[in-house]
Formats: sequence, C-alpha cells, structure tokens
Amino acid sequence: MMSCLEGTKRDEFLEEVSNLSQELMGKQKYTLSYNYTDHDKRYSWLLREANMSHSDNFEFDEETGDISVSLIMDSVVYERYIKEFEKD
Repeated sequence: MMSCLEGTKRDEFLEEVSNLSQELMGKQKYTLSYNYTDHDKRYSWLLREANMSHSDNFEFDEETGDISVSLIMDSVVYERYIKEFEKD
C-alpha cells in the first residue's frame, strides 16, 4: 500500500499507473539498435514521428559502434520505423 504522507511505495505505484496507461493506449516498450553512422537520420525521425523527448537515454557500444534506445510507442509507429529503416 502506498503512503501519501510518507511517500512509501510511490515509485511502484507510479510505475503501475504508467504500465496501465500504456496498455490502455496500446503502447509498449521497444528497444531499437542501429549503427552510429545512422544516428542523425534515425534520431530526427524518432523525434518527429515517435514523440521521443531529447532526454531519452541512449546507450553506445564502443566495441560495435551500435547505439540502442528504449522507447514507448504504439505498434503502428514501430512498424513505420521498421519499414523506414530496416529494409532488406
């Protein structure tokens, strides 16, 4: 149980509310990975199309040169991303 006065279990409560909200809106967390040479193009697209904030955390693997980021988006936006950037 959460305590409003003491703030105990606040983080768990907020995470649960966030998860329920995402589920109701049909969104889920996706982890995207790509080579650093594509970063500017993909970053611009994600800002514009996925409503990504500038403060989303990116991870850079120095060994492979890959960048990864976890974002919450709906499946339609994710499929558009795949269609735009993961062409075979």
